[in-house]
Amino acid sequence: DVSLVQYLKTLEIQRTGKRHIVPLWQAQGYTGTETVVRHEARLRRGAFRDLRVPGCTHDALDNPWTFLEHQADVFALVVGQANPQPGMPDSAWIRRGLPTDDSNRSRWPTHPARRIVQAATFTPSPAAVRQLMNIEQQSSDIDRRVRVIYGALVSAVALAVPHGEGWDVSRALTEIAPLLVEEAEVPGKEFGELVRDRKRRFHLPIQHWDKIAPERPIQAQADQPDPAELDQEPAGHFERAWWHLQIAERRIQDILVQIDRTKQGGTSVQGLIELEAAYLREVLTRDACLTTLENLH
Repeated sequence: DVSLVQYLKTLEIQRTGKRHIVPLWQAQGYTGTETVVRHEARLRRGAFRDLRVPGCTHDALDNPWTFLEHQADVFALVVGQANPQPGMPDSAWIRRGLPTDDSNRSRWPTHPARRIVQAATFTPSPAAVRQLMNIEQQSSDIDRRVRVIYGALVSAVALAVPHGEGWDVSRALTEIAPLLVEEAEVPGKEFGELVRDRKRRFHLPIQHWDKIAPERPIQAQADQPDPAELDQEPAGHFERAWWHLQIAERRIQDILVQIDRTKQGGTSVQGLIELEAAYLREVLTRDACLTTLENLH
């Protein structure tokens, strides 16, 4: 019913990407270069019922709220007390002694490294640190998923494209986008609903809409108005934002077509830089319009 696990926490973080504990270490002086060893006492309910700590009646530790008030006492029973009373044996469920000439190992003094483990504190983390822990973990989760997406994209191109080694990531995204749209049309795979479901699982805030906007087509459609025809800015904040959004969307599509043509032709580097700058400018315009529409919704 009682066990103690020791492992390299820094190595586990590298393996799993679970970095939520790092800000708590940094608040205690961690710089990112130290090796951190975790000492984790694991107790089953039978142990909680049998343990005796000062101020607790029989079976009291079986109550989780009572246990939270006596974490340090329970940990001391497992690993020993950092400062035992003079004349009292340094008893513990598991201990690490410093070898001496004494044949009775129970009388060996506690190893200095073990004293550090015994001195562990159990104080609540400050609110600011807890917030940093959430931000750190969320950022790590996003980075890890981006790496997964990138690896999956590389594998898809390697399997499906005979000369895919000549592609870059933007070409791969452009080619796979129609397949992702088809996947989103499968029953039960609606993108917005899945995002909302993930947000619930991640305990993130969800923005509620009356309906989900339809997916934007990958290629410019013939029934879209030409920007030259949209020469009259409409009245009303919502209509104006939507009007500018349509123009930005159409210009983005046109620029992407031009960029594809430059890769086939021999456009100068300067021309490509100008196209990329125009693309970024229209993307910023589109995003600003979307923000305006969301605020007006």
